[in-house]
Amino acid sequence: MVLVAAAILYGVYEVYLKKMPTTDAGTAPTQAISLTGVRSDLLQIAQAERSNVALNGKCASLDELISSGAITMNKRERDGYTYQLNCTGSDFQVIAEHPAENFVSNPDYLGIRRSGDCIFIQVTMNEGRTVDQKRAFYKAIADGLHQRLGLRREDVLINLVEVRKENWSFGNGVAQYAT
Repeated sequence: MVLVAAAILYGVYEVYLKKMPTTDAGTAPTQAISLTGVRSDLLQIAQAERSNVALNGKCASLDELISSGAITMNKRERDGYTYQLNCTGSDFQVIAEHPAENFVSNPDYLGIRRSGDCIFIQVTMNEGRTVDQKRAFYKAIADGLHQRLGLRREDVLINLVEVRKENWSFGNGVAQYAT
């Protein structure tokens, strides 16, 4: 019986995971799976923190959320990514940090000299902003990180993921914005 289960699992690995399409030539299937898990963890942490703020009027640390059972994860990392929860009153940020030894970036892409301190920021939002609004947003983020943290503006890479409003569901399996 164990041998049959092992054979089935190996078959699933060969058929699905090994041949899984990737987002680009440099992303292995296991990296895509890890990133999906990391995003799921971040959403779980954020949802638990929002609930905690609604109930208690202030945010809790990641350790407090784990120990209270507000989230089902039992460790602060996944596949080398580490999680951090920054709290100020009822405001919070949830961050997943990629391990430095696996961080790959082009230090001179588009003629912009980057250091080892470069960061990637990805924001998912509704579509509809103008190019000028996006430029102002990019500048505000780079300037703010430079002023507050001393991060070089050259080391701030930002990616916006725009989605149509009907691609959101805020609960109950309903696309509330779909017309």
